[in-house]
Amino acid sequence: MKVPHQPLNPYTLYNFGSMGESTDAAPEPVIQSLSDSDGDGYDDVVDACPHSLRLDVDETGCYSQPAIAHYPDPLNVFFAFGSAQLSKDNADAIDAYIANGDSQRISRLKVRGYTDSVGNAAYNYKLSVMRAASVADYIRERFSIDVRFIDVSGLGESAPISSNFDAKGRAMNRRVEIVID
Repeated sequence: MKVPHQPLNPYTLYNFGSMGESTDAAPEPVIQSLSDSDGDGYDDVVDACPHSLRLDVDETGCYSQPAIAHYPDPLNVFFAFGSAQLSKDNADAIDAYIANGDSQRISRLKVRGYTDSVGNAAYNYKLSVMRAASVADYIRERFSIDVRFIDVSGLGESAPISSNFDAKGRAMNRRVEIVID
């Protein structure tokens, strides 16, 4: 029986058994994974979701239900003027938000930091990055989420959700937004 030629994957080790054996059928390769970056037991070459965070996956390497169903809305946590320190109230809000869904099904976190428009743009950008990093570090440590699955960015004063012309509006703009996919 002739076996059609299929190219070998360069990222997979193949063991075709002993070369001295004589059989009519082609030997079945024993495949040993070289790359399972998410640790779910499925080689990245065949894993349909190579960046899933947990072992709770189906036969394709993906979660059986999308995580977005558990976290439909982003969470905003707010900061004091000029501060990147995560308050206890913020930590409690993050805990409640993540506990409200299924943290085992988180596939990607987006953590975006923002500021009000007081001060120069360069300072505000740095502060927004520090705020996002503060929240991301807390989530990573508290929920044991691999840093590779957390996108952290600072957007400075570029995307206000309220007016920067009054104190209440500026307070609303000093925030970090958490989006879970």
